[in-house]
Amino acid sequence: MRFLVKVSALLFFLVLGADEAAAYIDPGTGSVIFGAVGYVIAAGAAFIAIALKPVKMLYNRVFKKNQADTEIEAEIDESTLKDKTEI
Repeated sequence: MRFLVKVSALLFFLVLGADEAAAYIDPGTGSVIFGAVGYVIAAGAAFIAIALKPVKMLYNRVFKKNQADTEIEAEIDESTLKDKTEI
């Protein structure tokens, strides 16, 4: 009996429920939607940039030469150039 009451109530609301809705988006709402999409894209780009920074630092630490090593090599190159020009 309860099942029949529930089904009939559901059928009643489905049949006599709301008609078709007249949807309208005014220009102000459209600009808010476009602005929200822009904010989502900007937030995603910022998140990716922040998330990739530690990965870049690790890559530079592992695969790149240290700046001190580069400075020492530059000094060695300068001293060898000076020695060759004196000869």
